[in-house]
Amino acid sequence: MKGTVRRFLPEKRFGFIEAPTYPDHFFHIDDAINFGAHEVKVGMEVEFESHETEKGLRAYNVTA
Repeated sequence: MKGTVRRFLPEKRFGFIEAPTYPDHFFHIDDAINFGAHEVKVGMEVEFESHETEKGLRAYNVTA
């Protein structure tokens, strides 16, 4: 699935990805495969896998 980083909190190392026609997905920088926290920018295009959790949608295997 493709999406765009909508928000990222570097001090907490997590953020949210906006994907067309889906609710926002939570992601933690540990779920990123080919980039680190210092490289995340709002508006950055990413690809990811989506999983439903008890707290909502979460993005895994996030790549830039």
